[in-house]
Amino acid sequence: MVRIRLPAGWTHDGTVSVPAAAILQVAGGMIQSGVNGRLTGTGTVIFESGTGTFSGNLGFGGLQRITGGTWSFSTNYLAVAVEMSGGTL
Repeated sequence: MVRIRLPAGWTHDGTVSVPAAAILQVAGGMIQSGVNGRLTGTGTVIFESGTGTFSGNLGFGGLQRITGGTWSFSTNYLAVAVEMSGGTL
């Protein structure tokens, strides 16, 4: 299993693909995804803390776990499986 943690202040305007055996942790500080940003894949994304704005395309087929933070999705948002135990959408 591969686990990647995004640093505070991370911004992107490209494609991030999370494969089935991977975990992407989004935590701490401000995270921004521009209008050309894409989050795809079938792995797991964990939104832990901090704040984030996603303006691009989110068509994510894996588990999205929201445990803290404040997250804004101003885009078409497709979620197959969401677990929310904290945080704000």
